[in-house]
Amino acid sequence: MLVRCPECQKEISDKVASCIHCGCPLAQGTRPQEIRPGESQQRHAESSEQKMKVWAAPSTPKRIHWLYVTAISAAAFIAPVFLVWVVCKPRRQPAEAKPTVSQAATAEEPSIPAISEKDPVVQAIEQPPPVLKTTPEIIIDGEVFIVTRGGQSIKFGLVEIGLIPMELLEPYIKDKKKESDEARTQLAPQIEEAKREADRLGMEVEQARQAQSEALDKDGELRRQAEKERMWWLKPKPKYSYGEATAAFSKVNEAWYSGCREYRKLLAEERPFLQGPFYFDSLPASVRKTKTNSDGKYHIVAPKTGLFALAAKASRLAGDSHESYFWLLKIDPVAGANQTTMLSNDNLTSSGAPESLIHTPE
Repeated sequence: MLVRCPECQKEISDKVASCIHCGCPLAQGTRPQEIRPGESQQRHAESSEQKMKVWAAPSTPKRIHWLYVTAISAAAFIAPVFLVWVVCKPRRQPAEAKPTVSQAATAEEPSIPAISEKDPVVQAIEQPPPVLKTTPEIIIDGEVFIVTRGGQSIKFGLVEIGLIPMELLEPYIKDKKKESDEARTQLAPQIEEAKREADRLGMEVEQARQAQSEALDKDGELRRQAEKERMWWLKPKPKYSYGEATAAFSKVNEAWYSGCREYRKLLAEERPFLQGPFYFDSLPASVRKTKTNSDGKYHIVAPKTGLFALAAKASRLAGDSHESYFWLLKIDPVAGANQTTMLSNDNLTSSGAPESLIHTPE
Protein backbone atom coordinates (compact mmCIF):
# COMPACT_ATOMS: atom_id res chain seq x y z
CA MET A 1 0.00 0.00 0.00
CA LEU A 2 1.35 3.45 -0.92
CA VAL A 3 1.64 6.05 1.75
CA ARG A 4 2.95 9.61 1.79
CA CYS A 5 6.30 10.49 3.47
CA PRO A 6 5.77 12.96 6.29
CA GLU A 7 8.94 14.77 5.29
CA CYS A 8 8.99 15.11 1.51
CA GLN A 9 5.34 14.14 0.87
CA LYS A 10 6.36 11.69 -1.80
CA GLU A 11 4.71 8.32 -2.32
CA ILE A 12 6.45 5.39 -0.71
CA SER A 13 5.55 1.92 0.36
CA ASP A 14 4.32 1.40 3.85
CA LYS A 15 6.67 -1.56 4.19
CA VAL A 16 9.97 0.41 4.04
CA ALA A 17 11.74 1.58 7.20
CA SER A 18 12.77 4.95 5.72
CA CYS A 19 11.87 7.17 2.80
CA ILE A 20 13.66 6.18 -0.37
CA HIS A 21 13.60 9.82 -1.53
CA CYS A 22 14.81 11.87 1.43
CA GLY A 23 15.89 9.17 3.88
CA CYS A 24 13.42 10.19 6.54
CA PRO A 25 12.94 7.26 9.00
CA LEU A 26 9.42 6.01 9.48
CA ALA A 27 8.61 5.42 13.14
CA GLN A 28 7.31 1.99 14.03
CA GLY A 29 3.69 1.89 15.15
CA THR A 30 2.84 5.09 13.29
CA ARG A 31 0.87 4.90 10.14
CA PRO A 32 1.70 7.28 7.42
CA GLN A 33 -1.01 9.07 5.60
CA GLU A 34 -2.61 6.87 3.00
CA ILE A 35 -3.16 8.03 -0.53
CA ARG A 36 -6.79 7.98 -1.43
CA PRO A 37 -8.02 7.17 -4.90
CA GLY A 38 -8.09 10.20 -7.18
CA GLU A 39 -5.88 12.01 -4.87
CA SER A 40 -2.64 10.96 -6.58
CA GLN A 41 -2.75 13.58 -9.34
CA GLN A 42 -3.69 16.30 -6.90
CA ARG A 43 -0.89 15.28 -4.63
CA HIS A 44 1.51 15.16 -7.57
CA ALA A 45 0.58 18.72 -8.47
CA GLU A 46 0.95 19.82 -4.90
CA SER A 47 4.29 18.00 -4.72
CA SER A 48 5.54 19.84 -7.82
CA GLU A 49 4.34 23.16 -6.44
CA GLN A 50 5.98 22.39 -3.12
CA LYS A 51 9.18 21.43 -4.90
CA MET A 52 9.25 24.80 -6.61
CA LYS A 53 8.72 26.46 -3.26
CA VAL A 54 11.54 24.44 -1.79
CA TRP A 55 13.91 25.57 -4.55
CA ALA A 56 12.78 29.14 -4.16
CA ALA A 57 12.88 28.96 -0.39
CA PRO A 58 16.20 29.45 1.53
CA SER A 59 18.60 26.57 1.38
CA THR A 60 18.45 23.91 3.97
CA PRO A 61 21.09 23.85 6.67
CA LYS A 62 22.89 20.97 4.92
CA ARG A 63 23.10 22.87 1.60
CA ILE A 64 24.17 26.06 3.46
CA HIS A 65 26.99 24.09 5.09
CA TRP A 66 28.45 23.03 1.73
CA LEU A 67 28.17 26.57 0.39
CA TYR A 68 30.16 27.87 3.30
CA VAL A 69 32.86 25.25 2.76
CA THR A 70 33.05 26.09 -0.95
CA ALA A 71 33.23 29.85 -0.32
CA ILE A 72 35.96 29.48 2.31
CA SER A 73 38.01 27.18 0.02
CA ALA A 74 37.72 29.61 -2.89
CA ALA A 75 38.74 32.53 -0.69
CA ALA A 76 41.74 30.59 0.65
CA PHE A 77 42.91 29.99 -2.94
CA ILE A 78 42.14 33.38 -4.43
CA ALA A 79 43.54 35.51 -1.57
CA PRO A 80 47.27 34.48 -2.04
CA VAL A 81 46.96 34.85 -5.81
CA PHE A 82 45.51 38.32 -5.46
CA LEU A 83 48.18 39.29 -2.93
CA VAL A 84 51.02 38.18 -5.25
CA TRP A 85 49.47 40.07 -8.15
CA VAL A 86 49.21 43.27 -6.10
CA VAL A 87 52.84 43.06 -4.92
CA CYS A 88 54.36 42.18 -8.30
CA LYS A 89 52.28 44.56 -10.37
CA PRO A 90 54.48 47.45 -11.62
CA ARG A 91 53.42 50.83 -10.43
CA ARG A 92 52.12 53.11 -13.09
CA GLN A 93 54.09 56.32 -13.19
CA PRO A 94 52.05 59.49 -13.14
CA ALA A 95 51.47 60.95 -16.56
CA GLU A 96 53.19 64.18 -17.40
CA ALA A 97 50.97 67.20 -17.29
CA LYS A 98 50.93 69.01 -20.61
CA PRO A 99 51.77 72.67 -20.18
CA THR A 100 49.36 75.26 -21.35
CA VAL A 101 50.14 77.68 -24.14
CA SER A 102 50.90 80.48 -21.68
CA GLN A 103 53.19 78.23 -19.60
CA ALA A 104 55.05 77.06 -22.70
CA ALA A 105 55.55 80.66 -23.81
CA THR A 106 56.87 81.89 -20.46
CA ALA A 107 58.94 78.83 -19.55
CA GLU A 108 62.69 79.47 -19.73
CA GLU A 109 63.74 75.86 -19.33
CA PRO A 110 62.13 72.61 -20.50
CA SER A 111 59.99 70.83 -17.94
CA ILE A 112 61.55 67.90 -16.17
CA PRO A 113 59.50 64.70 -16.30
CA ALA A 114 58.28 63.22 -13.06
CA ILE A 115 60.58 60.61 -11.55
CA SER A 116 59.46 57.81 -9.33
CA GLU A 117 60.69 57.69 -5.76
CA LYS A 118 62.63 54.48 -6.37
CA ASP A 119 64.50 55.90 -9.33
CA PRO A 120 68.31 55.49 -8.82
CA VAL A 121 68.90 59.08 -9.84
CA VAL A 122 66.56 60.29 -7.08
CA GLN A 123 68.27 58.03 -4.58
CA ALA A 124 71.69 59.37 -5.60
CA ILE A 125 70.45 62.95 -5.21
CA GLU A 126 68.93 62.26 -1.81
CA GLN A 127 72.13 60.67 -0.53
CA PRO A 128 74.46 63.02 1.40
CA PRO A 129 77.55 64.15 -0.53
CA PRO A 130 80.71 62.12 0.18
CA VAL A 131 83.28 63.60 2.52
CA LEU A 132 86.39 64.61 0.54
CA LYS A 133 89.59 63.28 2.06
CA THR A 134 92.36 65.85 2.02
CA THR A 135 95.95 64.79 1.56
CA PRO A 136 97.89 65.27 4.78
CA GLU A 137 100.93 67.49 4.83
CA ILE A 138 104.18 65.77 3.87
CA ILE A 139 106.97 66.24 6.39
CA ILE A 140 110.42 65.93 4.83
CA ASP A 141 113.61 65.55 6.82
CA GLY A 142 117.06 65.07 5.38
CA GLU A 143 120.66 66.13 5.12
CA VAL A 144 122.84 67.85 2.50
CA PHE A 145 126.34 66.43 2.05
CA ILE A 146 128.81 65.11 -0.52
CA VAL A 147 131.62 62.60 -0.34
CA THR A 148 134.90 63.52 -2.05
CA ARG A 149 137.00 61.13 -4.09
CA GLY A 150 139.26 60.76 -1.09
CA GLY A 151 136.32 59.51 0.99
CA GLN A 152 135.85 62.67 3.05
CA SER A 153 132.23 63.57 3.94
CA ILE A 154 131.48 67.27 3.67
CA LYS A 155 128.26 68.63 5.18
CA PHE A 156 126.79 71.88 3.90
CA GLY A 157 125.30 74.38 6.34
CA LEU A 158 123.06 77.36 5.57
CA VAL A 159 121.98 75.79 2.26
CA GLU A 160 118.57 77.06 1.14
CA ILE A 161 116.00 74.30 0.48
CA GLY A 162 112.88 75.27 -1.48
CA LEU A 163 109.59 73.64 -2.52
CA ILE A 164 108.57 74.58 -6.06
CA PRO A 165 105.10 73.66 -7.47
CA MET A 166 105.35 71.17 -10.31
CA GLU A 167 102.72 73.07 -12.29
CA LEU A 168 105.22 75.94 -12.58
CA LEU A 169 108.39 73.90 -12.74
CA GLU A 170 107.46 71.53 -15.57
CA PRO A 171 106.80 74.24 -18.21
CA TYR A 172 109.89 76.11 -17.00
CA ILE A 173 112.15 73.07 -17.52
CA LYS A 174 110.55 72.43 -20.90
CA ASP A 175 111.29 76.00 -22.05
CA LYS A 176 114.84 75.82 -20.72
CA LYS A 177 115.53 72.58 -22.56
CA LYS A 178 114.16 74.08 -25.75
CA GLU A 179 116.43 77.11 -25.34
CA SER A 180 119.41 74.83 -24.67
CA ASP A 181 118.71 72.69 -27.73
CA GLU A 182 118.42 75.73 -29.99
CA ALA A 183 121.71 77.21 -28.77
CA ARG A 184 123.55 73.91 -29.08
CA THR A 185 122.12 73.38 -32.55
CA GLN A 186 123.61 76.69 -33.67
CA LEU A 187 127.00 75.87 -32.15
CA ALA A 188 127.11 72.25 -33.32
CA PRO A 189 128.47 72.90 -36.89
CA GLN A 190 131.21 75.21 -35.57
CA ILE A 191 132.18 72.72 -32.87
CA GLU A 192 132.30 69.88 -35.36
CA GLU A 193 134.44 71.87 -37.80
CA ALA A 194 136.84 72.97 -35.04
CA LYS A 195 137.14 69.37 -33.85
CA ARG A 196 137.99 68.11 -37.34
CA GLU A 197 140.62 70.87 -37.78
CA ALA A 198 142.17 70.10 -34.39
CA ASP A 199 142.30 66.38 -35.24
CA ARG A 200 143.94 67.11 -38.61
CA LEU A 201 146.56 69.36 -37.04
CA GLY A 202 147.18 66.77 -34.39
CA MET A 203 148.02 64.20 -37.07
CA GLU A 204 150.39 66.69 -38.73
CA VAL A 205 152.08 67.24 -35.38
CA GLU A 206 152.65 63.52 -35.05
CA GLN A 207 154.10 63.37 -38.57
CA ALA A 208 156.38 66.34 -37.87
CA ARG A 209 157.55 64.76 -34.64
CA GLN A 210 158.33 61.54 -36.52
CA ALA A 211 160.23 63.45 -39.20
CA GLN A 212 162.20 65.30 -36.51
CA SER A 213 163.14 62.02 -34.89
CA GLU A 214 164.25 60.53 -38.22
CA ALA A 215 166.27 63.66 -39.04
CA LEU A 216 168.03 63.42 -35.70
CA ASP A 217 168.99 59.80 -36.33
CA LYS A 218 170.19 60.58 -39.87
CA ASP A 219 172.35 63.50 -38.78
CA GLY A 220 173.90 61.42 -36.05
CA GLU A 221 174.87 58.72 -38.55
CA LEU A 222 176.50 61.30 -40.89
CA ARG A 223 178.48 62.73 -37.99
CA ARG A 224 179.78 59.35 -36.96
CA GLN A 225 180.87 58.53 -40.52
CA ALA A 226 182.73 61.84 -40.89
CA GLU A 227 184.61 61.33 -37.65
CA LYS A 228 185.99 58.02 -38.91
CA GLU A 229 187.79 59.70 -41.87
CA ARG A 230 191.26 61.31 -41.43
CA MET A 231 191.46 65.02 -41.16
CA TRP A 232 187.63 65.24 -41.19
CA TRP A 233 187.76 68.75 -39.85
CA LEU A 234 189.40 69.96 -43.07
CA LYS A 235 186.65 68.54 -45.25
CA PRO A 236 183.29 70.32 -45.82
CA LYS A 237 180.62 69.56 -43.29
CA PRO A 238 177.69 67.36 -44.40
CA LYS A 239 174.22 68.91 -44.72
CA TYR A 240 172.15 68.14 -41.65
CA SER A 241 168.27 68.09 -41.74
CA TYR A 242 167.42 68.07 -38.06
CA GLY A 243 167.12 71.84 -37.85
CA GLU A 244 164.64 72.04 -40.69
CA ALA A 245 162.59 69.20 -39.20
CA THR A 246 162.52 70.96 -35.85
CA ALA A 247 161.33 74.21 -37.41
CA ALA A 248 158.58 72.38 -39.29
CA PHE A 249 157.51 70.60 -36.11
CA SER A 250 157.33 73.88 -34.18
CA LYS A 251 155.17 75.48 -36.85
CA VAL A 252 152.71 72.60 -37.04
CA ASN A 253 152.61 72.28 -33.27
CA GLU A 254 151.74 75.96 -32.87
CA ALA A 255 148.91 75.62 -35.40
CA TRP A 256 147.60 72.56 -33.51
CA TYR A 257 147.58 74.49 -30.23
CA SER A 258 145.66 77.29 -31.92
CA GLY A 259 143.06 74.82 -33.29
CA CYS A 260 142.66 73.21 -29.88
CA ARG A 261 142.12 76.61 -28.27
CA GLU A 262 139.35 77.39 -30.79
CA TYR A 263 137.71 74.03 -30.17
CA ARG A 264 137.83 74.51 -26.38
CA LYS A 265 136.40 78.01 -26.77
CA LEU A 266 133.36 76.69 -28.64
CA LEU A 267 132.87 73.96 -26.04
CA ALA A 268 133.00 76.62 -23.34
CA GLU A 269 130.22 78.51 -25.15
CA GLU A 270 128.10 75.34 -25.24
CA ARG A 271 128.79 74.20 -21.67
CA PRO A 272 126.58 76.78 -19.86
CA PHE A 273 123.51 75.43 -21.66
CA LEU A 274 124.16 72.01 -20.14
CA GLN A 275 125.09 72.79 -16.55
CA GLY A 276 123.07 73.44 -13.42
CA PRO A 277 123.37 77.25 -13.26
CA PHE A 278 121.54 77.54 -16.58
CA TYR A 279 118.45 75.97 -14.93
CA PHE A 280 118.85 77.32 -11.37
CA ASP A 281 119.49 81.02 -12.07
CA SER A 282 115.82 81.74 -12.81
CA LEU A 283 113.85 78.96 -11.11
CA PRO A 284 110.16 79.62 -10.26
CA ALA A 285 109.53 80.98 -6.79
CA SER A 286 109.39 78.52 -3.92
CA VAL A 287 106.19 78.30 -1.86
CA ARG A 288 108.13 77.25 1.23
CA LYS A 289 111.80 77.57 2.17
CA THR A 290 114.16 76.45 4.88
CA LYS A 291 117.90 76.28 5.53
CA THR A 292 120.20 73.56 6.74
CA ASN A 293 121.81 73.77 10.15
CA SER A 294 125.52 73.44 10.87
CA ASP A 295 125.27 69.65 10.49
CA GLY A 296 123.69 69.96 7.06
CA LYS A 297 120.26 68.77 8.28
CA TYR A 298 116.96 70.33 7.25
CA HIS A 299 113.23 70.03 7.99
CA ILE A 300 110.45 71.24 5.67
CA VAL A 301 106.69 70.62 5.37
CA ALA A 302 104.99 70.40 1.96
CA PRO A 303 101.45 71.85 1.57
CA LYS A 304 98.42 69.56 1.58
CA THR A 305 97.44 70.13 -2.04
CA GLY A 306 99.54 69.98 -5.20
CA LEU A 307 102.77 68.33 -6.31
CA PHE A 308 106.15 69.83 -5.48
CA ALA A 309 109.86 69.48 -6.21
CA LEU A 310 112.73 69.88 -3.78
CA ALA A 311 115.40 72.31 -5.04
CA ALA A 312 118.81 73.05 -3.49
CA LYS A 313 122.29 74.17 -4.53
CA ALA A 314 125.60 74.30 -2.68
CA SER A 315 129.19 75.23 -3.48
CA ARG A 316 132.69 74.99 -1.98
CA LEU A 317 136.31 75.79 -2.72
CA ALA A 318 138.44 72.76 -3.51
CA GLY A 319 141.97 74.10 -3.61
CA ASP A 320 142.01 76.75 -6.32
CA SER A 321 138.84 75.53 -8.03
CA HIS A 322 135.21 76.32 -7.25
CA GLU A 323 132.79 73.37 -7.20
CA SER A 324 128.99 73.69 -7.39
CA TYR A 325 126.33 71.08 -6.63
CA PHE A 326 122.69 71.11 -7.69
CA TRP A 327 119.64 69.04 -6.66
CA LEU A 328 116.14 69.08 -8.18
CA LEU A 329 114.01 66.15 -7.01
CA LYS A 330 110.28 65.49 -7.31
CA ILE A 331 108.46 64.68 -4.05
CA ASP A 332 106.51 61.44 -4.20
CA PRO A 333 103.14 61.92 -2.39
CA VAL A 334 102.62 58.13 -2.29
CA ALA A 335 105.75 57.62 -0.19
CA GLY A 336 103.91 58.69 2.97
CA ALA A 337 103.39 61.68 5.23
CA ASN A 338 106.88 61.40 6.76
CA GLN A 339 109.75 61.15 4.29
CA THR A 340 113.53 61.28 4.47
CA THR A 341 115.42 62.69 1.48
CA MET A 342 119.20 62.82 1.55
CA LEU A 343 120.78 65.28 -0.90
CA SER A 344 124.14 63.73 -1.77
CA ASN A 345 126.32 62.57 -4.67
CA ASP A 346 123.74 59.90 -5.54
CA ASN A 347 121.00 62.30 -6.66
CA LEU A 348 122.88 65.29 -8.05
CA THR A 349 121.70 66.67 -11.37
CA SER A 350 125.00 65.42 -12.80
CA SER A 351 124.67 61.93 -11.30
CA GLY A 352 122.16 60.63 -13.86
CA ALA A 353 119.78 59.56 -11.06
CA PRO A 354 116.25 58.78 -12.34
CA GLU A 355 114.61 60.80 -9.57
CA SER A 356 116.36 63.99 -10.75
CA LEU A 357 114.18 66.23 -12.95
CA ILE A 358 117.14 67.51 -14.99
CA HIS A 359 120.39 65.84 -16.07
CA THR A 360 123.61 67.79 -16.55
CA PRO A 361 127.15 66.62 -17.35
CA GLU A 362 129.75 66.58 -14.61
